[in-house]
Amino acid sequence: MSYDSVIFDNDGVLLTLTGMDAHREGAREAFARVGVDDPTRTTSRR
Repeated sequence: MSYDSVIFDNDGVLLTLTGMDAHREGAREAFARVGVDDPTRTTSRR
């Protein structure tokens, strides 16, 4: 399967906003993949 384009709807205009729990889990997984198991404010920014 291939795609001609991809649309990212980050502000929820097209679809319902994704819950913050999903964002947090994704961030935790991304940090874990680069060796940061417990991200804190010193390893991440808002």
